[in-house]
Amino acid sequence: LDCSSFSLGKKKMFLLRKEVYKKNGYINAESDKDEYDKNNKCIYFIAKIEDDVIGTVRLILDSPLPTQKDCFDFQEPKEMEEISEDKRGELSRLISVPYKKTTYLPRHLVFIFLISCIFKYSEENNIFGGYSFITAKLYSKINKIKIPFHVIKKFQQKYPTDGLMYPYFSKKDNPILPIYYKLGEIKKYLENLFGNKRMFERISDNKFK
Repeated sequence: LDCSSFSLGKKKMFLLRKEVYKKNGYINAESDKDEYDKNNKCIYFIAKIEDDVIGTVRLILDSPLPTQKDCFDFQEPKEMEEISEDKRGELSRLISVPYKKTTYLPRHLVFIFLISCIFKYSEENNIFGGYSFITAKLYSKINKIKIPFHVIKKFQQKYPTDGLMYPYFSKKDNPILPIYYKLGEIKKYLENLFGNKRMFERISDNKFK
Protein backbone atom coordinates (compact mmCIF):
# COMPACT_ATOMS: atom_id res chain seq x y z
CA LEU A 1 0.00 0.00 0.00
CA ASP A 2 1.36 3.41 -1.00
CA CYS A 3 -0.17 6.23 1.02
CA SER A 4 1.18 9.56 -0.13
CA SER A 5 0.50 13.26 -0.37
CA PHE A 6 -1.72 14.32 -3.25
CA SER A 7 0.07 14.99 -6.53
CA LEU A 8 -0.76 13.65 -10.00
CA GLY A 9 -3.89 11.83 -8.85
CA LYS A 10 -6.03 14.99 -8.59
CA LYS A 11 -8.46 14.04 -11.32
CA LYS A 12 -8.93 10.49 -10.02
CA MET A 13 -9.37 11.77 -6.48
CA PHE A 14 -12.17 14.14 -7.40
CA LEU A 15 -13.81 11.46 -9.54
CA LEU A 16 -13.77 9.03 -6.60
CA ARG A 17 -15.21 11.65 -4.26
CA LYS A 18 -18.03 12.48 -6.66
CA GLU A 19 -18.80 8.81 -7.34
CA VAL A 20 -19.02 7.90 -3.65
CA TYR A 21 -21.02 10.97 -2.61
CA LYS A 22 -23.52 10.63 -5.46
CA LYS A 23 -23.93 6.88 -4.89
CA ASN A 24 -24.76 7.49 -1.24
CA GLY A 25 -27.05 10.44 -1.95
CA TYR A 26 -24.89 12.88 0.02
CA ILE A 27 -24.95 15.82 -2.41
CA ASN A 28 -27.59 17.72 -4.35
CA ALA A 29 -25.30 18.71 -7.24
CA GLU A 30 -23.08 17.11 -9.86
CA SER A 31 -19.89 17.85 -7.92
CA ASP A 32 -18.96 17.80 -4.24
CA LYS A 33 -16.36 20.56 -4.63
CA ASP A 34 -17.00 23.43 -2.22
CA GLU A 35 -15.48 26.80 -1.32
CA TYR A 36 -12.58 25.13 0.46
CA ASP A 37 -11.61 23.22 -2.69
CA LYS A 38 -12.16 26.20 -4.96
CA ASN A 39 -10.28 28.67 -2.76
CA ASN A 40 -7.24 26.42 -2.18
CA LYS A 41 -7.81 26.03 1.55
CA CYS A 42 -7.14 22.28 1.58
CA ILE A 43 -4.19 19.94 1.68
CA TYR A 44 -5.10 16.68 -0.09
CA PHE A 45 -3.93 13.13 0.61
CA ILE A 46 -4.60 9.93 -1.28
CA ALA A 47 -4.18 6.21 -0.72
CA LYS A 48 -3.43 4.21 -3.82
CA ILE A 49 -2.29 0.85 -5.08
CA GLU A 50 -0.36 1.30 -8.29
CA ASP A 51 -2.63 3.61 -10.35
CA ASP A 52 -5.84 2.90 -8.42
CA VAL A 53 -6.98 5.56 -5.96
CA ILE A 54 -8.73 3.71 -3.14
CA GLY A 55 -9.03 6.48 -0.58
CA THR A 56 -8.74 10.17 0.03
CA VAL A 57 -8.98 12.79 2.75
CA ARG A 58 -8.42 16.52 2.84
CA LEU A 59 -7.14 18.72 5.63
CA ILE A 60 -8.90 22.09 5.65
CA LEU A 61 -6.81 25.00 6.93
CA ASP A 62 -9.01 27.99 7.69
CA SER A 63 -10.37 29.98 10.61
CA PRO A 64 -12.99 29.34 11.76
CA LEU A 65 -13.18 25.77 10.54
CA PRO A 66 -16.36 24.63 8.74
CA THR A 67 -17.56 22.36 11.57
CA GLN A 68 -18.03 25.48 13.70
CA LYS A 69 -18.66 28.04 10.97
CA ASP A 70 -21.08 26.18 8.72
CA CYS A 71 -22.41 23.07 10.41
CA PHE A 72 -22.87 23.07 14.19
CA ASP A 73 -23.26 25.22 17.28
CA PHE A 74 -21.62 23.82 20.43
CA GLN A 75 -19.60 24.74 23.46
CA GLU A 76 -15.96 24.32 22.54
CA PRO A 77 -14.36 21.40 24.42
CA LYS A 78 -11.75 22.40 27.00
CA GLU A 79 -9.17 20.29 25.17
CA MET A 80 -9.67 22.41 22.05
CA GLU A 81 -9.47 25.70 23.94
CA GLU A 82 -5.83 24.85 24.59
CA ILE A 83 -5.09 24.91 20.84
CA SER A 84 -5.02 28.27 19.07
CA GLU A 85 -7.17 28.56 15.95
CA ASP A 86 -4.15 28.92 13.66
CA LYS A 87 -2.86 25.55 14.91
CA ARG A 88 -6.01 23.61 14.02
CA GLY A 89 -7.19 21.74 10.94
CA GLU A 90 -10.29 19.92 9.85
CA LEU A 91 -10.49 16.41 8.41
CA SER A 92 -12.99 16.29 5.57
CA ARG A 93 -14.14 14.25 2.57
CA LEU A 94 -12.78 11.07 4.11
CA ILE A 95 -13.35 8.19 1.70
CA SER A 96 -11.99 4.66 1.56
CA VAL A 97 -13.11 1.88 -0.74
CA PRO A 98 -12.20 -1.83 -0.62
CA TYR A 99 -9.55 -3.04 -3.04
CA LYS A 100 -10.26 -6.41 -4.64
CA LYS A 101 -8.09 -6.70 -7.76
CA THR A 102 -5.25 -8.82 -6.45
CA THR A 103 -6.00 -9.12 -2.75
CA TYR A 104 -8.71 -7.89 -0.46
CA LEU A 105 -7.78 -4.77 1.50
CA PRO A 106 -10.33 -3.80 4.18
CA ARG A 107 -11.59 -0.22 4.24
CA HIS A 108 -10.50 0.34 7.83
CA LEU A 109 -6.87 -0.28 6.87
CA VAL A 110 -7.12 2.30 4.10
CA PHE A 111 -8.61 4.68 6.65
CA ILE A 112 -5.77 4.09 9.12
CA PHE A 113 -3.07 4.73 6.51
CA LEU A 114 -4.77 7.96 5.44
CA ILE A 115 -4.90 9.09 9.05
CA SER A 116 -1.21 8.24 9.44
CA CYS A 117 -0.25 10.39 6.45
CA ILE A 118 -2.35 13.38 7.42
CA PHE A 119 -1.08 13.38 10.99
CA LYS A 120 2.53 13.15 9.86
CA TYR A 121 1.89 16.30 7.84
CA SER A 122 0.15 17.89 10.84
CA GLU A 123 3.09 17.21 13.11
CA GLU A 124 5.53 18.70 10.62
CA ASN A 125 3.39 21.83 10.24
CA ASN A 126 2.44 22.43 13.88
CA ILE A 127 -1.23 21.51 13.58
CA PHE A 128 -2.05 20.15 17.01
CA GLY A 129 -5.70 19.17 16.68
CA GLY A 130 -8.96 20.04 15.07
CA TYR A 131 -12.50 19.14 14.18
CA SER A 132 -14.45 16.99 11.77
CA PHE A 133 -17.92 15.57 11.36
CA ILE A 134 -18.81 11.99 10.45
CA THR A 135 -21.81 9.70 10.26
CA ALA A 136 -22.87 7.82 13.37
CA LYS A 137 -22.21 4.52 11.57
CA LEU A 138 -18.65 5.53 10.69
CA TYR A 139 -18.02 6.68 14.24
CA SER A 140 -19.17 3.27 15.50
CA LYS A 141 -16.58 1.61 13.25
CA ILE A 142 -13.86 4.02 14.34
CA ASN A 143 -14.72 3.39 17.97
CA LYS A 144 -14.27 -0.35 17.48
CA ILE A 145 -10.68 0.11 16.35
CA LYS A 146 -10.14 2.65 19.15
CA ILE A 147 -8.95 5.63 17.12
CA PRO A 148 -9.13 8.53 19.63
CA PHE A 149 -11.72 10.74 17.97
CA HIS A 150 -14.07 12.36 20.48
CA VAL A 151 -17.75 13.06 19.85
CA ILE A 152 -19.09 16.44 20.93
CA LYS A 153 -22.25 15.31 22.71
CA LYS A 154 -24.16 18.58 23.05
CA PHE A 155 -24.65 20.39 19.76
CA GLN A 156 -27.19 21.97 17.44
CA GLN A 157 -26.98 21.31 13.71
CA LYS A 158 -27.23 24.48 11.62
CA TYR A 159 -26.26 23.33 8.14
CA PRO A 160 -28.44 25.27 5.62
CA THR A 161 -31.17 23.42 3.73
CA ASP A 162 -29.89 24.82 0.42
CA GLY A 163 -26.30 23.77 1.09
CA LEU A 164 -24.37 21.43 -1.18
CA MET A 165 -24.18 18.69 1.48
CA TYR A 166 -27.67 19.02 2.94
CA PRO A 167 -28.70 15.48 1.87
CA TYR A 168 -25.74 14.18 3.87
CA PHE A 169 -26.86 16.07 6.96
CA SER A 170 -30.52 15.14 6.63
CA LYS A 171 -30.35 11.33 6.76
CA LYS A 172 -32.36 10.40 9.86
CA ASP A 173 -31.10 6.80 9.98
CA ASN A 174 -27.44 7.88 10.05
CA PRO A 175 -27.07 11.25 11.81
CA ILE A 176 -23.96 13.39 11.52
CA LEU A 177 -21.82 13.89 14.61
CA PRO A 178 -19.25 16.65 15.23
CA ILE A 179 -15.96 15.34 16.59
CA TYR A 180 -12.61 16.70 17.73
CA TYR A 181 -9.13 15.20 17.90
CA LYS A 182 -5.71 15.99 19.36
CA LEU A 183 -2.45 15.28 17.59
CA GLY A 184 -0.74 13.82 20.65
CA GLU A 185 -3.43 11.18 21.17
CA ILE A 186 -3.47 10.19 17.49
CA LYS A 187 0.32 10.02 17.36
CA LYS A 188 0.46 7.67 20.35
CA TYR A 189 -2.26 5.46 18.85
CA LEU A 190 -0.43 5.17 15.52
CA GLU A 191 2.94 4.53 17.12
CA ASN A 192 1.47 1.63 19.09
CA LEU A 193 -0.30 0.26 16.03
CA PHE A 194 2.56 0.46 13.55
CA GLY A 195 5.02 -0.70 16.18
CA ASN A 196 3.33 -4.10 16.08
CA LYS A 197 5.67 -5.93 13.70
CA ARG A 198 3.29 -8.89 13.45
CA MET A 199 0.84 -6.61 11.64
CA PHE A 200 2.94 -4.14 9.62
CA GLU A 201 6.33 -3.86 7.99
CA ARG A 202 7.49 -0.31 7.27
CA ILE A 203 9.29 0.11 3.94
CA SER A 204 9.73 3.89 4.13
CA ASP A 205 8.02 6.85 5.80
CA ASN A 206 4.86 6.47 3.71
CA LYS A 207 5.03 2.84 2.60
CA PHE A 208 4.01 -0.35 4.41
CA LYS A 209 3.31 -3.94 3.52
